[in-house]
Amino acid sequence: MSVLTDRFSSDDREVWGAISEVSYALALLDLADLTLYAANHAALAMFDLAPTRLSGMAVYELLDPIDRDEVMIPLRALAQGTIDFYAGHRTFVGEGAKKTIVYVYVRAIALAERRIAIVAMTPEDSAHANPLASQMTSTPISLALGLTDANWIVTTVSCDFEAVVGIDSAVLLEKPLIGAIEQQGLVDLLHENGNIGDSYAVSLHLATASDVSPLAVRCLLTPLAGTSSWCFILFPDAEAARGGGRPQGLPEAGPHPSGGHEA
Repeated sequence: MSVLTDRFSSDDREVWGAISEVSYALALLDLADLTLYAANHAALAMFDLAPTRLSGMAVYELLDPIDRDEVMIPLRALAQGTIDFYAGHRTFVGEGAKKTIVYVYVRAIALAERRIAIVAMTPEDSAHANPLASQMTSTPISLALGLTDANWIVTTVSCDFEAVVGIDSAVLLEKPLIGAIEQQGLVDLLHENGNIGDSYAVSLHLATASDVSPLAVRCLLTPLAGTSSWCFILFPDAEAARGGGRPQGLPEAGPHPSGGHEA
């Protein structure tokens, strides 16, 4: 049994063929010590970091020295549980002294026994919104996150998974995220594009219980740099739920949505 594909509604059996490539920067921050826990390839490029430097690096080291003290204030508040979200305009300085100005959206979640922050980033000059930004500004949070190993086995999920998508987290762990056919399809797509760092998005309808209608969700899949793991994020797909049929490409939008605590 797989977590996602065995729950596809009958209309979604061929949906994996419509999966689309997307680009967005995602990092996971360990709030216990404010170090990087994981990041995708787009974030790595933004930070100008080698994969070997990623895990355990203090976020303080990535910030422009001019901004460091100011930026650490909301990060410490997240770590202490005083706030659970903030958005801001930040300058990151990579190891090659490359400066990148970005909008950041930071949301604290519980991942198994670890309290982490999801960090979604959009370059200041980007014409496209990070697909996670609008989800992270909602209260209560409306996204669920999980990690897989190299064999697509789910190793950990956020504690609010059931509240968001209606699937008990207890039945997710140690199960394949997607079936063998979908795994091979994604591998073929990666080889076709020639870039293992590509991220993907697809709209799904998941059957969560026999007595309720399938839940329309958007699924983001991104490989984590320097590892063989994948991160998957699910959130309700409002357009699909209304029957609007979200196009496969992500919508264009301004990079900085309203709402949330700005810092």
